[in-house]
Amino acid sequence: MPLSHQACYDALTARDPRFDGRFFVGVTSTGIYCRPICRVRLPKPQNCQFFQVAAQAEALGFRPCLRCRPELATGSHAQLWSINDASATLSSHAMQALQLGAAKACSVAEVAANIGVTPRHLSRLAQAHWGVSPQQVMQTKRLLLAKQWLSDSRLPVAQVAHLSGFRSLSQFHAAFRQHYKLTPNAIRKPLKTGAAQGHGIDERVKPALRLCYRLPLHLGALAAFVDARAIKGLELVQAHANGVHIWRLVSLTPTSVGVNATLARVNGWVSVAFTHPTPAQQLAGMAYATVCCSSSLWPHWAQLRVVLERWLDLGAQPRAIAHCLDQQLPQQPQQLGSPWSSQHHWPDEPIAGIRLIGAVDTFEVAVRAIIGQQVSVAGAKTVAQRLVMRFGQLLDDDLGPTDLGVGLSLGLSRLFPVPSALAHSAPADWQGMGLTQQKIVAIQALAQAIDSRQIVLSLDGRYAPQAHEHLIEQLRALPGIGPWTAHYVVMRCLSWPDAWLAGDVVLKRMGRQLGLAPVSMQQMKTCSPWRSYAVMRLWAMAAS
Repeated sequence: MPLSHQACYDALTARDPRFDGRFFVGVTSTGIYCRPICRVRLPKPQNCQFFQVAAQAEALGFRPCLRCRPELATGSHAQLWSINDASATLSSHAMQALQLGAAKACSVAEVAANIGVTPRHLSRLAQAHWGVSPQQVMQTKRLLLAKQWLSDSRLPVAQVAHLSGFRSLSQFHAAFRQHYKLTPNAIRKPLKTGAAQGHGIDERVKPALRLCYRLPLHLGALAAFVDARAIKGLELVQAHANGVHIWRLVSLTPTSVGVNATLARVNGWVSVAFTHPTPAQQLAGMAYATVCCSSSLWPHWAQLRVVLERWLDLGAQPRAIAHCLDQQLPQQPQQLGSPWSSQHHWPDEPIAGIRLIGAVDTFEVAVRAIIGQQVSVAGAKTVAQRLVMRFGQLLDDDLGPTDLGVGLSLGLSRLFPVPSALAHSAPADWQGMGLTQQKIVAIQALAQAIDSRQIVLSLDGRYAPQAHEHLIEQLRALPGIGPWTAHYVVMRCLSWPDAWLAGDVVLKRMGRQLGLAPVSMQQMKTCSPWRSYAVMRLWAMAAS
């Protein structure tokens, strides 16, 4: 869709964080392109060119700003879920596949095969939507990845080149000279002393990279949601004076380079540290989370970044969402306190900042949805703990001594079971788990369907215009899975923003307290397309 020059310039003038990641501005007088939130002096309108993606700016010779750092721009929720236009949806999926493939040094043909189109069609799509070739999109992503590594870490340049998807060091240097008129070392900036230690991060846990997100963020509600469901040995939430530190084990299947490619899983730990925003960040409407992970996961940073952004909903546009919900959910307090926040002596945070928590491991979320049918969150967590202890893989030989030591010192030792472990288990293995026979059958049926690839619980497979509706149908065809479970899985596994859990007991109770008519609570269509956020908000209000 063509960008309006006047509308983009107005957003640039306001430094409106809602538009971060929605477009970039190239300044012809400097040859630099920036995010719309960049705090440099406002350029003249006639010196501005606006682009939907960074690759368009770089294709015209613009270099990325070293101050606002376009590689940290947040994603666009609207672009990811633009299902009214199948072409727009495919283009969004293609952009994601190209960016993931770039870090893996994949060819355009391999990326096209992975999303189920021909290389020629992928090229037509890129030209039609972004005005650049797929090769230019991938090269820009590699360069921006490298720029982030160079800015935020002290890894050797050769290692940065490898992690960013360049096939050789000479190719890496040549690309930098051609696109940025700089050497890689010229990008490096002095790291702030004690940046990592400020989050309570162990000295062994370096390097650390940053992820950008829009404010407001209700950090107490986010931490409380994760902490209430954190399985011992798999996930850990720590509070410190300035914010929250979330640790968990991760098992990634690296991005395949072909339709039938099968790659071994890569295991490790990851930590995401949030601090309360500074006055300057509040003014800008943007803040950053600091990410560290085991050395086994750094080569897969591009893929891990997508997982983390979906898991913690870092690409959300909270003010736009709140503008819709505030008109539909009456009698809401402006501030939402929570026992978790009060326990750690944090100030109340805006209710507008509640996020849709997604999934690191989609199979884990789906299994836990079945376990949680008609059971309290605490009860379901206990059963899930037993499941991990019985079927989960110990974290031992997958990590080096330092990474393993960090994980074990935090009590992170066991991964969630893989689908094959549950699909082929014997009836005796389930004794003493606290699960009904109906739930055991449902979990095994789900595990078998995922293990055989009949069901895919992520957006990383082949393109599907109506992925959420198709997945709901597939899930409901399995024994023991009803509407609530299917919609819950879609809401969290696909980060679908418009799911509604009509039969949820807590939502019904909150509807009565807010004076909402039972009829309107059946579908809550007035909150569309943000009904999943209405669910999270009502759950948070009930918990407080």
